[in-house]
Amino acid sequence: MITKKGFDTEYEKLKKKFDVKTLPEAEKPWKPIIKLIESYEKKKDPDVLVEISDIIYTERTTTLKGKLAHHDLMFWLIDNMDEELAPSLVENGGSLKNGETDIFSAEVRSQLFELAKFACDDVERWSGEINESHGAYYKESLQRNRAWWRKTDKKFYEPLNSAKGSSNCESIDVKVYKMHEYTGTFKGILENTKKAKSGICTTYGFAAASILIADKIKNAKTTKLKRIEVIGWKKGHVYVIVNRDGEIDKPATWGKDVFQVDAWLGSLGRKYLIKGIKGDNSGFLTNVEVLFDSKLFDK
Repeated sequence: MITKKGFDTEYEKLKKKFDVKTLPEAEKPWKPIIKLIESYEKKKDPDVLVEISDIIYTERTTTLKGKLAHHDLMFWLIDNMDEELAPSLVENGGSLKNGETDIFSAEVRSQLFELAKFACDDVERWSGEINESHGAYYKESLQRNRAWWRKTDKKFYEPLNSAKGSSNCESIDVKVYKMHEYTGTFKGILENTKKAKSGICTTYGFAAASILIADKIKNAKTTKLKRIEVIGWKKGHVYVIVNRDGEIDKPATWGKDVFQVDAWLGSLGRKYLIKGIKGDNSGFLTNVEVLFDSKLFDK
């Protein structure tokens, strides 16, 4: 929780850690933040947290750039702001239609929703894709700070780098891998993505595939997930399509039951379960290759 008492406790821990009575450059950034924390305690206004995040972003990229003594306190604020704001989020980027996502079990939807709360590791490159209308959690400075924390803190960036390495598309070859090797590789990417709480499109693509494949295997007799494919857009994007018919290079033939699953879009506050061939992902549906197709392993 974001409280003045909690902030003071963390600040004292920081001073002890660095064995100082005060921290250099401390006055400028922390005084206005303390006032905002006191305001948030009274009003619980999410816009106040956005103001705090804006200050953190400005200070960490200017005055406090490279000042490691302040990172722990920034991490604490980013973490607690996320905890405060996450409960207000709605599944699928706030875009749900009654019954539309029923082909996905509650367990699958829950796991994909958790991925959507993680950071977008390449948000600096794709900041124009952030859906700020989905709530304070996805405001730009919070997105940038969240990704920066994951890149800076060893407990996050080590599993993030492992997931990136395992999801290198050139290492995923349908001619080499057998089904159990796929599930093991994808599961490893998913587990590292969960530890990293961050990802790029390739890690999110294979992580989402792991969730879907596990559900298809677990509920083989009842699942509505008939076909799961990991798709690579040749200009640089990875996502999943479910229940495709027709020809891969002709989206119009994919059928009325096809779904796009793009967990990377979810990390930007956008709809990540998209029925049909429209939506935010529509520009990535042609000039693609199939990186994995569960149909190859169906008996």
